[in-house]
Amino acid sequence: LAADDQVSDFFIGRAGKELFHRFFIPNDGFKGSLKDNNYAAKYPGVSVIKVNDTRCVLSSIIIPDYALGG
Repeated sequence: LAADDQVSDFFIGRAGKELFHRFFIPNDGFKGSLKDNNYAAKYPGVSVIKVNDTRCVLSSIIIPDYALGG
């Protein structure tokens, strides 16, 4: 999932293990290919954060098996 301009959040539990990991990508797509039809317009209600001058949208959440009790 790693890519240019991707932003990631890691949520770590008290035991020091990762509980979940969120990935945000630029709202207008990589290299501006979606400038006239950005992700936030296509998916209203998507989580949006601003990093420097770039709006980024939530693209995925990863939850490890051990965090689900598996």
